[in-house]
Amino acid sequence: MSIEVIARSVRGIEYVVADEITALVPTGVTLHAREVRFQAPRLDPGLRTLRTPDDVFLSVGCVGEVGHRKDVVPWLAEQARRWDWRQAVETVGQLRDLPARRRFDVVASLLGRRNYSRYDVEDAVGAALSAELGAQYISRRPGAEGVQPSALTVRVFIGGDTATYGLRLADSPLHRRYYKQHASRGTLHPPVGAALARMLAPSVNEVVVDPFCGDGTIPIEIAAIALGADIRASDSDPVRVRNAVANSARAKARIPFSVADAGRLDFADRTVDVLAANPPWNLAVDASGLLEGGLGPFWAEADRVLSPCGRMGIIMDAGLGAVDELRQRGFEIALAQRVRLAGRVSEIVLCTPPGRPHWHLPRGISEWRRESLAAGLVTDTGFEARAAER
Repeated sequence: MSIEVIARSVRGIEYVVADEITALVPTGVTLHAREVRFQAPRLDPGLRTLRTPDDVFLSVGCVGEVGHRKDVVPWLAEQARRWDWRQAVETVGQLRDLPARRRFDVVASLLGRRNYSRYDVEDAVGAALSAELGAQYISRRPGAEGVQPSALTVRVFIGGDTATYGLRLADSPLHRRYYKQHASRGTLHPPVGAALARMLAPSVNEVVVDPFCGDGTIPIEIAAIALGADIRASDSDPVRVRNAVANSARAKARIPFSVADAGRLDFADRTVDVLAANPPWNLAVDASGLLEGGLGPFWAEADRVLSPCGRMGIIMDAGLGAVDELRQRGFEIALAQRVRLAGRVSEIVLCTPPGRPHWHLPRGISEWRRESLAAGLVTDTGFEARAAER
């Protein structure tokens, strides 16, 4: 029997998610807007430790002809009963221990305008599946009594005229990293940090620096995949550095953190192989120190410290014009990929300073990106808006 799995993705990095998944499931992987799907004869335990997807679900069933009116809600609940949820629970139970007495919740995602809310769908489907799952339903509706932990999460994805029902494989969403218990405003979404890490692909003994480390997300995500790299990180805010130290300790990542101004990097010329950073956007977090007037001093420092084969990867708000400024300074842009992050359009930018060799994406990611371009899921710099609505 073949099992279908759905990996949910930040919009714009689906091809990076696909590349990570193919290390576990070499064939049958397909790209979709915000999703990567694949078929497998069994569930690989490694699916629970993927870093680039937001979450991963066992696909339980799908229905079409989903309307936009309120009367579709009880119909969606009735349709949910069509599938063998007890078998689905048994399948998930092969990956993790489930308590004998279980609670479950339902999370609905609605794409496009509807005359009903996600909470209407969640409560209706939850009431319908309580007996099927042999579990108590816990409502997520605002004002519901208390917040209780759930052993199982049912997901309902509604887009266009289709509804897909799934069951989460892990105990909690994959994007919710255990290590990230200390965080402040403007903190980076971990799967995007993981995607940047995979794109830059630091190797053993390369010096990797994040001079805007914030709560430590990017260096910790790099440490998870780049074993043997020499990772160092700093930030101008002592509070964020303390957060990063605490988070790094939980992640068991040996990274030295320090308080420093990114406008004057404490590295000799041409000694850094990779700069990976989420510079301040002046939205949730303002630039300070030598960068209060703009990121110009940092761009100059990047040119100075990067090695002859050095490269830089940054994550910026798309409206800040980082790509144009870098081009004006002579940087060669290897990738400027727009992503939808926290409700805003941001950019992942990979580049090399003037006079350095061109940087190419790792082969697997490059091949999946070509597929994503051919499918119209992304463009050379962004993503296809119409594909996101399908």
